[in-house]
Amino acid sequence: MHIHEGPLRVGVIDPVPVQRGGSEVHLEHFVPTHAADYRKRQIGRLMLAEVVSFIVENFTQVQAISFTLGRDIGDTSTNDRTQRASTRSALLQRMGASHVLSAPKPDAAQEGHFVVTGIWEYNPASVAALAEVLRVERELCAGFASMPRSVPSRLGSWTRRLLPRPRRQAS
Repeated sequence: MHIHEGPLRVGVIDPVPVQRGGSEVHLEHFVPTHAADYRKRQIGRLMLAEVVSFIVENFTQVQAISFTLGRDIGDTSTNDRTQRASTRSALLQRMGASHVLSAPKPDAAQEGHFVVTGIWEYNPASVAALAEVLRVERELCAGFASMPRSVPSRLGSWTRRLLPRPRRQAS
């Protein structure tokens, strides 16, 4: 999955495994294209919410999206890594995800590195929570629109607005 902000490719999620006949998707391996610009603009939370929104809007068969968020962002202290895991957990919970867990990543070379997992299930409460996160994060990131960038950008052009869709009946 290639993620764009207007003409700018922001990053790639690869692979994006699809399970259970297309009703479940897993998001894990995000690689930013311009890592320094991406971190400086602090758009990670918005980007994750936009990706979930895109999947929900365009793939109506998807009923659940699982996450494994553990990408390390350079050399940071253990406190920074702990704070990042806490921020990721809070974001998933605000988006309506359940079963959110934070656990140490088993790598002795990266002390204090945590992996956050969770599952977002399609239901009215999680759709409403996702819409609220999108609204808040879009407002927060709008202030970054005037920041100088290495590449021109139009924030918020990744996807259309989140539209509720009817839930498919189980057969």
